[in-house]
Amino acid sequence: MKSVNASFTITREGIVKSFPMPNTAYARYVTLQIALAGALVQLIGLGTRRSAQLIEDVPPANRLPMRGTQDLSFSLVADHGAGASQFGASWVGVSKAAANRVEAIMMMAYKAATAGDADES
Repeated sequence: MKSVNASFTITREGIVKSFPMPNTAYARYVTLQIALAGALVQLIGLGTRRSAQLIEDVPPANRLPMRGTQDLSFSLVADHGAGASQFGASWVGVSKAAANRVEAIMMMAYKAATAGDADES
């Protein structure tokens, strides 16, 4: 069975949280890639909703603040043996509330894609 050595990393305000995934089954790695891509689609939906709120004249106090000072990024890096790959995204100058949401969505995707790994032999 093909496997990869991968690592999922979230960096927020210079603090790095790394989740190494040594000798990960390739199918599990692809599952994580798909989960993270799905999380990015959710974030596009949040941005679209924010734009709709502007058009709908939703009061600013009822909207998630977007501008701020938080920097946040995530990456999924893998060594495939005959090469490497990297997938990720970053945000600069977002609000703390927005950064909290982005980080939570990415962690949910990671946890969903890797659930049950501790039970495997």
